[in-house]
Amino acid sequence: MMLVLSKGIVKTAAWGLMWRVTLGAVLSLGDLVTDLIKETFTGEEGEEEEEGGSNEVAIRLLTTLTVVLGSSLILLVGLFFTLINGEYRHTFFSIETAGQITRRNFLDGTDVMKSEVFTNNESHWAPIRDKVETWVKAGTKLNM
Repeated sequence: MMLVLSKGIVKTAAWGLMWRVTLGAVLSLGDLVTDLIKETFTGEEGEEEEEGGSNEVAIRLLTTLTVVLGSSLILLVGLFFTLINGEYRHTFFSIETAGQITRRNFLDGTDVMKSEVFTNNESHWAPIRDKVETWVKAGTKLNM
């Protein structure tokens, strides 16, 4: 049941599609740049060509492309972190795992927060299973 609900949430979440498209675009552009660099500095047989000649135009093109794409990436990442809700920024830099967050929320949270342990993978809260079972057996009524 929880798997069906979580899949439904991910399918309907706009951020899921946004991240897939953005990551795909970034990886494709990175692949393009590396392909251009390889083709610029190697000949037909895979041997390096002599300096000068037609490579100068390609090198200028690659330099310009790299500067434009790099600047765009920096601008977009900066814009992303500016526009997201400030209370969530720390999640991008935290070294706390999902399991640790689940256990902390259960051990330090309210009854409603404790009930959310069941929306997470069981492996996240397996180390505190005895505490979860004790809480469930206590029969806490939730006021949602």
